[in-house]
Amino acid sequence: MRISAKIVLLAFLCLPTWALGDLTKIETQTPLRAVYVLPDSDAELITVSMVILAGEVDFDGPEGLSHYLEHLMFWHADKLNSDTMHARGGNAWVNGIVTAYYNSGEASELEDMFEFASRILTPPTLAPTFMLDERKVVTREYDLRVSENPDWRVLMDMRKQLYDNHPLSRSVIGTPESIMSLTLDQARAFHSQFYHASNAVLLVSGNVSEAQIKKLANARFASLDTSPEHTQSWRQVVIEGALDETQHYREKQAKSDRLLYSSLQKWTGLSDDIQEEYTRELVQRLFDSALPGSLAKPLRLDNFVISEYQVGLNKILDDQIELIIFAKPDAGVSLETAAKKIDEALLLQGEQGIPLLSFERLKKRWLQTVKRESSYEQDHLWRAWRFLSLGLEPNSGTDHYKRIEAISKADVDALLAALGAPQRKITGFIKGE
Repeated sequence: MRISAKIVLLAFLCLPTWALGDLTKIETQTPLRAVYVLPDSDAELITVSMVILAGEVDFDGPEGLSHYLEHLMFWHADKLNSDTMHARGGNAWVNGIVTAYYNSGEASELEDMFEFASRILTPPTLAPTFMLDERKVVTREYDLRVSENPDWRVLMDMRKQLYDNHPLSRSVIGTPESIMSLTLDQARAFHSQFYHASNAVLLVSGNVSEAQIKKLANARFASLDTSPEHTQSWRQVVIEGALDETQHYREKQAKSDRLLYSSLQKWTGLSDDIQEEYTRELVQRLFDSALPGSLAKPLRLDNFVISEYQVGLNKILDDQIELIIFAKPDAGVSLETAAKKIDEALLLQGEQGIPLLSFERLKKRWLQTVKRESSYEQDHLWRAWRFLSLGLEPNSGTDHYKRIEAISKADVDALLAALGAPQRKITGFIKGE
């Protein structure tokens, strides 16, 4: 895993105090990739999560396997040999890169939650008929989330072109046809290949101590076999070649004309990988703001080109970053005109960089938010989960604060310049039938 640190003295002078402790990586006598503890003396419940560092990106068969396996493993962990735990306050999620399973419960249930986490690393032993029928449950999720969501379908199609069919462009949920074609042999083989201790991260938060978790982890996981770590080598791939295309889509569920802008460009920050994530987050905050230098002023507030838009910025490959913009043109503005204005706004933004006042205000607002929300355990958990998805070492609240302080204007300007001159770009025009 990638990790580094950059200390800023000012952070130590400004750090708040709270009952929540810092996320800490602890040493155990287990083959687990890592074990983290996030102590919170005020927490009513303890949360135990097991994150598997593999997902849809690691499979080359029918799309949707990692999501389907997530269903199977949750029920397998909850019920083994007729012993039903009902997963306490449990749930699971999968994003195509990692899969996470978690439970929340009272201190008296901690050992049971560790038992649930350990079962995730054992092969599914549910009845074959139950496991096959679970595919129908997954297809119902497709109906709820995708079948009437034309934006999602268009995005999936465009990302396959943008990434030149790199595994990162695989659909996490798949299609009804791909889901129903998945086999138990495929699910079991994927589990055998990736669901082992060296690809698993245990993260426990709540009113617990490091000594307590170390003892439980050693008791539950020390005897597991050691297997080679999954290196996620797909992150080092660079999508080569220039691309600038426009695609037209007819979608009967589309209630109004809109466009989807998707681009991929090379960018690496001036610092380390974790600091890059903070630069990306600040640019995301710029996009979501109405400050000078954002897209809001040239596209929506001043020129009435776009009536509404959403921006997403993701850096999952080591050397390339993806920009996604969903936009609805204002009344009387064509999709072609709106797309041209987006190109122009991104280019101008890249040429001018972020105004110093906007840069300072965004950092100040972010730091104020951290001070206000730093006592919320869930915020720290979600950041840890996100970092694991990015192939990064989860960081502490102390480091989180320092990293925001350390964001440089030069890095932000370099990222904006890259976004203004994309290497690969696809614009999708979505119209109703």
